[in-house]
Amino acid sequence: MLKVVPVMDGGNPRSAHDIVQNGTEFTIYPFSEDGDMNYKFHMCVQLENSTATTQTATFVIDWGDEIYNACRNLVLICTDDDNWTRFDGTVDGTKVIVTCDVPIGISFLTLHPRYEHARIEKLVASLPKDRFNVHSIGKSRMGRDIWSIEHGCCSQRPVVLYSRVHPYESASSYMLEGMIKALVKDDNYLQGRRVVLIPMPNPDGVAEGTNKMTMGGLDMERFVRYSEEPEAVAFKNYVMGLNPSLVFDIHSWNNKWDGMETNDAQVGRAVYDAVLADKKVFNTPVSMSYRLYNTPGDGGYNYISSELGTSYIVSSWVHYNRTGKDLYEFGAALMKASVAGTALNPNISVYPAPDAGNPRNASDIIKRENDFLIHPFSEDSDGNYKFHMNVAVENKSDKPERANFTIEWGDAVYQSCRNYLLLCTSDDEWTYLSDIKVDGSRTTGSAVVPPGVSYLCLHPRYEHGRLLRLAEKLPFVTKSIGKTRKQRDIMAIEAGDPTKRTIAFYARVHPYETIGNYFVEGMLNWLAEGGSEAKELLANNHIIFVPMPNTDGVIEGTQKYTLGGLNFSVNFAQSSEPEALALKNYFAEKKPSIIFDLHAWSNTWDNIASNDGEIAKAIYKAVLAEPKLFANPLDIRHNAVAWAQKNHSCSYFTRELDVAFVNSSWYHYGKTANELYAMGVVLLKAVGFNTKSDRISPWK
Repeated sequence: MLKVVPVMDGGNPRSAHDIVQNGTEFTIYPFSEDGDMNYKFHMCVQLENSTATTQTATFVIDWGDEIYNACRNLVLICTDDDNWTRFDGTVDGTKVIVTCDVPIGISFLTLHPRYEHARIEKLVASLPKDRFNVHSIGKSRMGRDIWSIEHGCCSQRPVVLYSRVHPYESASSYMLEGMIKALVKDDNYLQGRRVVLIPMPNPDGVAEGTNKMTMGGLDMERFVRYSEEPEAVAFKNYVMGLNPSLVFDIHSWNNKWDGMETNDAQVGRAVYDAVLADKKVFNTPVSMSYRLYNTPGDGGYNYISSELGTSYIVSSWVHYNRTGKDLYEFGAALMKASVAGTALNPNISVYPAPDAGNPRNASDIIKRENDFLIHPFSEDSDGNYKFHMNVAVENKSDKPERANFTIEWGDAVYQSCRNYLLLCTSDDEWTYLSDIKVDGSRTTGSAVVPPGVSYLCLHPRYEHGRLLRLAEKLPFVTKSIGKTRKQRDIMAIEAGDPTKRTIAFYARVHPYETIGNYFVEGMLNWLAEGGSEAKELLANNHIIFVPMPNTDGVIEGTQKYTLGGLNFSVNFAQSSEPEALALKNYFAEKKPSIIFDLHAWSNTWDNIASNDGEIAKAIYKAVLAEPKLFANPLDIRHNAVAWAQKNHSCSYFTRELDVAFVNSSWYHYGKTANELYAMGVVLLKAVGFNTKSDRISPWK
């Protein structure tokens, strides 16, 4: 014989009249305390099979609405605390119809795994009092205790995790129990960090089978601020008194994905990355929104986060196709991720560099328990140009401190060119990080950071402010040749005799390619020093420099684009962006015989391409004569790269100005600033002294 009856602890429906039997078919009418279909997901009844074999039965769950039946098209049969079997059903209007085999004895038909109030009472009573501070923080309207479980060093600001404000969301209770089990098993699971667990702030709602409300009609997610309901008062007073570093609200909404929302992008991102790193446990997509859920400001998390200024995460985790053991592991891993996300180092801080920084947002720099996780941005996610990373690293102590860094590039395609990191301690000094490892899309390394502010980079740092300081001290003509989209000046520096042959250099069209600016600075300082060779070169040439035509891109930390979307190597010819017009008009006015474009792609070799044989060979010969500076293989090409792209700046100038053009890229790895300056001088002399023609010399 098979019977279906209400459950006293955590059951829904509560009345036997809401369970109608017709042979082996049972129609069940779950109730909602306020008729809110958005939260009508609670159903738990007891199955009593008193026969000696399993019994096949059909269950018709009439939810009373059709809106969310796509999320209610299944049932679970729970045979004990940790085990259940899923049965998928069919939707017929307001009804979900499921036929399944009912096991012998007592089991429970549910939508969510059964987790009753008595179970948390039993768990709390079993905890060793010498390791856990277990106490009631208040009583519910019906006189039930609201338990708190504290663990760890009381001198620290705790991480608070709580679950089950909405009674139907039972998977969250499994996760809280998983946290408790982890702490019981290993007292040092969190390495002494303090956590506070509130497993059931709404004990009446759980025991009495509501969907979301307390028995006094309070939705604790939305109306805590001014509520005098005992659950709200107990929760508010207790959590506010703790002054936590993070409050983590755990739900298990009836969606079919995992997700988190936060008011603190930095902490949220740290927890998110810790979650993603635990692929064994969190093996399904997890979404993260860096804002709190759009609920009224009276909600528990809006109220507490605004009053205390504390970090808050609201999350939901699904139970479909997961076991009790899975949910326990979820909880333990989530607690560990939460603690890791709020671990603080008092001496080292990392933040966006104001000039030429990448990333630009503090939320993309995560301070974790053992390292800083940095997410550089790319304006278009083109892996071919994703090589820009420049952040400030401040050591507030009076002695060097070691810090670990993880760079998440977001793709693994070019990791062979991103297998190093620099710590720039001044304009001319940098060291390479130790313990460099590449794992998928991530690069990790360690550095000893001196007191004060340094910069962690992939390419040696060269910001716009430095160019301005250089120009102020030079004895040459400095002028603006136009304005950027953000109305910044595009600087040109002119040296030598304007009546003589003009040689033009420009660099940094792609902001990450800082080496071009080191070359230009080396050239300008060498010319300004006024040695005999410099005087001869200036007497016979007019040498002009546009060191930073993409001024906005450099300052704003882009990889390759101007802020208006111009890539000088792709869409220059047809562009009417102000940077393109400024460079076109300036070179058209000056009519240079030679234009030299300086890049620093993250390849492992030096590269030149030219339409002029004399110039290319002169550069090639000069480079070969300096093996200590140019230690990498030199790739020399004609008509092979830039000229195949008709909208490239190289192609445009060769076509429009009939000019000799050199497009080049130079590798910086292992080089010092002085070596980069010297490399620039070698190239300047190679062009200035070894090419006499003012017209294109054909290749032979």
